[in-house]
Amino acid sequence: MAWLSPFVYSPFYCFAIYAFLYEKEWIRVPALMWSWGLLICMAVVTREELYGLHPTKNVQVFIAAYGAYALMPIVVMLRVANAPLFGKTKQN
Repeated sequence: MAWLSPFVYSPFYCFAIYAFLYEKEWIRVPALMWSWGLLICMAVVTREELYGLHPTKNVQVFIAAYGAYALMPIVVMLRVANAPLFGKTKQN
């Protein structure tokens, strides 16, 4: 899963920064896809770190180091799930 970071996540971050700075509504679906993708990756990493062949000896350090990777996708999902995304309504 290491190939996801440079080829998928990095371009998304560039588009996301632009979209959130300039309030572009099209970021909703890519942000949801990023959130789910990162949560799935974190589920794999967490399972491996806690129950894998060489489990971590210090769970608190693992949670402190990787907690943001599980928390931020949830925050982004909650942020982009509601319409309108940036508080503007379309006028006909």
